[in-house]
Amino acid sequence: MAIASRLTSEIRGTNQAIRNAADGQALLDTAEGAHAEIEFLLQRMRELAVQAANDTNDTDDRANLQAEVDQLIEEIDRIAAVSTWAGKELLNGTGAGAGTASFSFQIGARTNAEDHITVDIDAMSADALGIGTAGTVDVVSAITSSGAATGGATLTLGGTATSRTLTVGGGIADGFVVPLITGMNNTIAAGEDDHVVVNQATRNSVTVTFDDSNAAFAASDVIEFKIGDDTVSVTLIDSDGIEATTPEGVAEQVRAEIQSMIDAGTLSSALTVSRSAGVLTLAQNNVADTISLKIDNTTISVTLSDTDQYTDNIAGVAEQLKVAIQAKIDDGTLNSNLNVSRAAGVITLTQGGSALSLASGTAARQAIDDIDDAIQTVNEQRANLGAISNRLDSTVRNLTNIATNLEAGRGRIEDADFAAETTSLAKSQILQQASMAMLAQANASKQGVLSLLQR
Repeated sequence: MAIASRLTSEIRGTNQAIRNAADGQALLDTAEGAHAEIEFLLQRMRELAVQAANDTNDTDDRANLQAEVDQLIEEIDRIAAVSTWAGKELLNGTGAGAGTASFSFQIGARTNAEDHITVDIDAMSADALGIGTAGTVDVVSAITSSGAATGGATLTLGGTATSRTLTVGGGIADGFVVPLITGMNNTIAAGEDDHVVVNQATRNSVTVTFDDSNAAFAASDVIEFKIGDDTVSVTLIDSDGIEATTPEGVAEQVRAEIQSMIDAGTLSSALTVSRSAGVLTLAQNNVADTISLKIDNTTISVTLSDTDQYTDNIAGVAEQLKVAIQAKIDDGTLNSNLNVSRAAGVITLTQGGSALSLASGTAARQAIDDIDDAIQTVNEQRANLGAISNRLDSTVRNLTNIATNLEAGRGRIEDADFAAETTSLAKSQILQQASMAMLAQANASKQGVLSLLQR
């Protein structure tokens, strides 16, 4: 019974996973239909742009062509907004990441990583395709940072639709001072008797170890840090589960105070603080750290360098990002209407002019290039989703095979062997009928004898 029950759970879960995969295909097919219609609209817009590029058209002709293009752009936005599956928006970029809708399909009966797949569907609005109204750009939809100081640099999106800014967070300034007090040691290079000054070469990561080898900590003891020009002062407490007399308790109180100052903006948001037992680590961006961001569905990755006058300070990080973004604009990966500039640690992205203008032959030819980029974006998305849809066909066939064999296994435990039981029944019936025939024959012979005696 226990084995059969376990098989039943897997059978029912697998059958539901088959339905899940089929529903996932239906969702992708819904998105595919919308993609196909958007591509049709883009092809018509390209046709109009090619027509407008010809100088046989005057200003009024091009204005009339522009009117249809504007309506087609609005229809693309409408399709992106209304294409839904059971109320979930598919092409409007409202999923887990800005600019991307993320869907997880449970295609297995268990909870392993292999039992589900995640599908990302990028936004297909006119803005996301780079052909939207003037002065708009989907700037950042994902930011990651890797390296020794995870999360050390922050990119903050702000501004208006016509001017988006990325503010790169600062770091630990030169002259980062860690006082050495009773009961506190520093694991990095030795400094003065009463403090350690961290220079440019070592300022990216500072580790402080608290221990009680010299003297015990006590409540009301004061620990002071100086980070750049900002003083961090902590009066040790022994309440709310925090033990002031342990290295872990001291480190936690100092960590909490530094983090609160980072959150409040008193300290640079590029500074990160973490604690492991009695060890406190302060870090920021390091050379060789990687920062990735997404602009108009294009991922830009920068590995921080200290060459060519670049450093891992605010301006250096911002400059490297600016150069990487400009390179994407120059090679046509990003919309050529996008402009990037930097002032200190602030990167400003602007999009000038009409995204698609047919006002002149030159503008129309630029519109052709922009529409080609949009068509390529749609085609890449359709190819990815089509590949996943085809994959789900195999998933359904495999799950069906698993369910069939699981049901056969359970049947061998719970169900009767029909062939064996019918054979046994036939055998029993034959034997019974033969026995009855033999008895009938025996009785018949006795009746013959009796009939002879009566005569």
